[in-house]
Amino acid sequence: MAVRTSARRAVRRRRLRDDLLAYAFLAAGILCFAFFSWYPLARGVLLSFQQVNFVTDPTFVGLDNFRALVADPLFWTAWKNTLVFTGLALVLGYLVPLALAILLNELRHLAGFFRIAVYLPVMLPPIVVVLLWKYLYDPGNGLFNTLLRGAHLPE
Repeated sequence: MAVRTSARRAVRRRRLRDDLLAYAFLAAGILCFAFFSWYPLARGVLLSFQQVNFVTDPTFVGLDNFRALVADPLFWTAWKNTLVFTGLALVLGYLVPLALAILLNELRHLAGFFRIAVYLPVMLPPIVVVLLWKYLYDPGNGLFNTLLRGAHLPE
């Protein structure tokens, strides 16, 4: 009976040590996240209730900033523009590509062509970069060696 109790205690101690280590690693991540996310958010909320000119100390003005914002006619124009942009982004960013994907999936006899046409823009930039660097560093007539020869420097 005593052996079982000591074995259980050892397991609990090991589990507690592992948990504390995990919480220590987690705390570091949470502190970084809080510093770079929550602090600027809280600071922005605090600044929204203050009059700030970045020369003198900020003064607390309460809801005056929000009253001035709602009274400005451009505020409502900005809201309308934001809603229109969001609506168009949703339609053009999700519905149109979804419809095109369904259409391309149904065209079985041109599937190979469309796979290449869709995937080629993904693959071209790395290929162009490789060929460009190969041209720049070509030992014979590469751009860098040509420039060095023009400056009368060794290749």
